[in-house]
Amino acid sequence: MLSFLANILFAVVFIWLFIDVLTSDSAKPSFINVLLMFGFLAYAYFTYRFVYKPLHSLPSTRIVKAPDFLISTNQFNAELELFRPTDYNIARITEYTSTCPICDSKVELDYGKPDRSYYMVGRCRGDPHAHVYSFDRMLMKGYFLGHGGYFDH
Repeated sequence: MLSFLANILFAVVFIWLFIDVLTSDSAKPSFINVLLMFGFLAYAYFTYRFVYKPLHSLPSTRIVKAPDFLISTNQFNAELELFRPTDYNIARITEYTSTCPICDSKVELDYGKPDRSYYMVGRCRGDPHAHVYSFDRMLMKGYFLGHGGYFDH
């Protein structure tokens, strides 16, 4: 909730400064105003990239990493999924975790890109690039995505 309020505050301040630059009487804006305009553009990009783009892909992918403003401050790994118990969709915050059978570390759901072709995979906290598992949210099952000889000594 705190990050959501901070986003609103930053948006209001940057929009106010942007309007101030556009409506100023001087022909040449000051350095600080130009810097603030670029700050506003960077803020708009990062808000689009990390908040709106994942939410926009939710209807087609059915599950995304939950943006920070939707989860509590003591929760770090949560997913937003569309759940369909009957004829309508329900958006719910979930947290899928497991234990890595290789090293007994915690396995958390994460995006598969850039090293995996799967949309969402389970990544071990101990070794997030070697201990990677597929994930089927309907069956609540997955399998190891490493090469076949990984367990052979």
